[in-house]
Amino acid sequence: MKRILIVTSLLIVNSFLIIDLIVVRHSIRATTIEMGGIKARLERVTMKNESLLLEKAHLSSPYRINIIAREQLGMVKPNNKTQER
Repeated sequence: MKRILIVTSLLIVNSFLIIDLIVVRHSIRATTIEMGGIKARLERVTMKNESLLLEKAHLSSPYRINIIAREQLGMVKPNNKTQER
């Protein structure tokens, strides 16, 4: 009788351990899938950031700013005579 009780207890504990193992494996799969999505999003955001950095460099170039100031805004560089006034 004592043996049957021990074997039954061990089977119950083993069943709980198997269920726990299944839950852990499912959690690992779900986390792996989520990490894949996060990695893809990180790659997209990194590419967008690089694109924006290039655009910023282009838009803030002194040559470009000079052209816009002269051609679109009608600005001119001050000369020495104008500065003396």
